Amino acid sequence: ELIDLPSNLPIYLACQIAITFLGSIFLFAVMRKRAPAVAVYSLALGRAHVLLTTIAVIGLIFNTSVSSVAASRLVFAVARDGVLPWSNWIAQVDSRGNPRNAITVIWVVAATLLCTILPSPVSFSSLVSAAGVPTFAAYALILTCRAIITPNEFRNGSWSLGRWSRPMNLIA
Repeated sequence: ELIDLPSNLPIYLACQIAITFLGSIFLFAVMRKRAPAVAVYSLALGRAHVLLTTIAVIGLIFNTSVSSVAASRLVFAVARDGVLPWSNWIAQVDSRGNPRNAITVIWVVAATLLCTILPSPVSFSSLVSAAGVPTFAAYALILTCRAIITPNEFRNGSWSLGRWSRPMNLIA
């Protein structure tokens, strides 16, 4: 959890964007033999691509950790509302207030999905792609409603893009 969320969230998000960008560079490095663009990447950077790949691996680890925490908090909140099967067990927290069971559920589901790559990489790619569509649609719906339906009714927090808010919202 972030302390002083309104002030620290922009810094956190900027770091996450940088980490995700570096993670994508890592994916290019992994796909080196399969994707011609990656060969161009390593040729363009020379030996520097090793350092950048190392940074990308570290960024990918952090990004995965943060994504797991966010997903477990979401599962915990939904279970707390009694929506999921075994909600009582999933919504339990440990002595420090951490949703340990929700974290376990996320890791089990992620590991199960990852195992689907073994029989068929194509089916795994299809599964992951299909799962991403509703997520992007949900974010697009929120941003669209914010930009078009309620453009002047949203109260800005302690950190704002100011006059750049609406253009960035439409770009996103």
